[in-house]
Amino acid sequence: MLQTVQVHHRFAHHTPRKVRLLADLVRGLTTDRALIQLELKPQTAAKTLAKLLRSGLAAADQANLPANRIVKLVTVDEGPKASRFIPQSRGRASRIVKQQSHINLTIGVAEARQAKIPSKTKTKTGSK
Repeated sequence: MLQTVQVHHRFAHHTPRKVRLLADLVRGLTTDRALIQLELKPQTAAKTLAKLLRSGLAAADQANLPANRIVKLVTVDEGPKASRFIPQSRGRASRIVKQQSHINLTIGVAEARQAKIPSKTKTKTGSK
């Protein structure tokens, strides 16, 4: 049975570095907690990532994933760069590079945690 769902947002108009800061924030969290974290952030890339997460939750509902969902993997890759020119004084022109991102998000089912059983320590019974 498929236990993960992948969603993609290609050509997002945010620089990869700025989106990676938010991706590191939500990686490994439960989906509800990650959505709350993203909605409280002031960055514009947080809205894009939250929208992608909601799309992933809808895909997880379609795939009948259990309710204990986590954000397993978020990767942010570079997209194409668009170069523009802005006029400057004395007839010069400066170059502006508009960066884009490809965001991949994987939602999976959290594994059940097992309580650690304390191991018995062996006592040394040696003579000197």
